[in-house]
Amino acid sequence: KPDPPERSWAALAAIECPTLIVRASDSDLVTVECTDRMVQMLKHGEKTGVSNAGHMVLEDNPEGFANVVLPFLRKHLSSEDNGPRG
Repeated sequence: KPDPPERSWAALAAIECPTLIVRASDSDLVTVECTDRMVQMLKHGEKTGVSNAGHMVLEDNPEGFANVVLPFLRKHLSSEDNGPRG
């Protein structure tokens, strides 16, 4: 039996680290409204889109995926201190 949706939304609210929501422009499963809500629930959420991709963004447009994810990672990895993690 799948988890109730409320549990998923609560899990998003508990995430502490910077989180990038990537939505495919041609996704028929995830709406813009859903990604907006996801970003609102996240403490440090950002969203972006990848064109020429369906729900499986990485498979449909790997270059587009890399073009949005790598800058996000660089930004957040370079802003972290080098102290202990955990």
